[in-house]
Amino acid sequence: MKNIIENSKFWSLVVSKCSLQLDRVQIHLDRKLTFKCVLQRILSQKCMYGQFPAKHQRFVITSDNLQCDRDKWDLSEQRVDLLRTTIINLLEAMGYEHGDTRKSYEEEPTIFLHLSTKSSKILPGYKQILCGVVINSRHHSKESTVTAQEYLRQRCRNIKKMAMYKYGDIIQSELQKEDFLIHLGDAAVRIDLLHVKPSHTVCLRLDTEIDGSRETGSRGATFILYNCARIATILRQFEEKVQLGYYPHLISYEEVDFSLLSKDEEWDLLFLYLLSYPSVLQNSVQNVEHGKLSPHLVCSFIMAMCSCFSVYYRRVHILTDSRTHLLPVMFARLYLLRGIQQVLHNALNLLGILPVVHM
Repeated sequence: MKNIIENSKFWSLVVSKCSLQLDRVQIHLDRKLTFKCVLQRILSQKCMYGQFPAKHQRFVITSDNLQCDRDKWDLSEQRVDLLRTTIINLLEAMGYEHGDTRKSYEEEPTIFLHLSTKSSKILPGYKQILCGVVINSRHHSKESTVTAQEYLRQRCRNIKKMAMYKYGDIIQSELQKEDFLIHLGDAAVRIDLLHVKPSHTVCLRLDTEIDGSRETGSRGATFILYNCARIATILRQFEEKVQLGYYPHLISYEEVDFSLLSKDEEWDLLFLYLLSYPSVLQNSVQNVEHGKLSPHLVCSFIMAMCSCFSVYYRRVHILTDSRTHLLPVMFARLYLLRGIQQVLHNALNLLGILPVVHM
């Protein structure tokens, strides 16, 4: 254990203490240096954080034939298409090259994948990814009457009603803009159809009207984007107050005292989410050669991180008074927020969801 502590001085993450507890060795990371290392990596790599170097291996992905007219797609067809684009994004982030389905790669290392809603014969060499259909919770059978476009419109109506019920006038102005509402609705549809394991069915309540206190699909979409906007608002308010002379300019990263990030939620956000993000992406595609992928892990990661941040936001006042002794901890927290924002944006991008800066 003494060797671990000594050798870790040359590692990315430095170990401060080791202890033996029954049959386990507990390893304690140097908290200050861990914050500094992880946030530096995120803020320097930016949109590339979490991505892996090129593997010099190609993948080709096909799917069941979908209708040419997207407006006529049912929800199961929409799910196949969303899974396909998300899997492409994940594999490219992991360093795989996306191959052309019209070319032959017989003599090159290539993984062949086929997305289908039913078990059927596929081309030799392909691995089948079974995609569960979307079922209506009312009759527990495949939903074929509500098109994907109709469901999007329904989600937009329900989100507006739910958001007004929960957040009131805070977001009323933005919800009056049709393009913003469609953006929220599209994000909700993506989370609804991607948040469960690909082979599992997605059960949706497809009632026309709902109680404004809850959503018809998964809880996450509005909650995720609301927290995304919340982070952007804090960072924007800080910059505005800098321009007004209320705050001094943010100090350089090297000057920040990260030992001031002493709250449990701050460590959870860093260790469980920011540091773990690359591992989440890796775990989502680790069995790709066997035709098993887990894009739902990215949805779970985003929702869990936003829940953790929401608790942190309620308990900690990030933008403090401008008194000199309060500024160091505020600066450290602003850098933590920048790291959270970057990872959240990166993860949303993999799902095809654009982050928002206002709600």
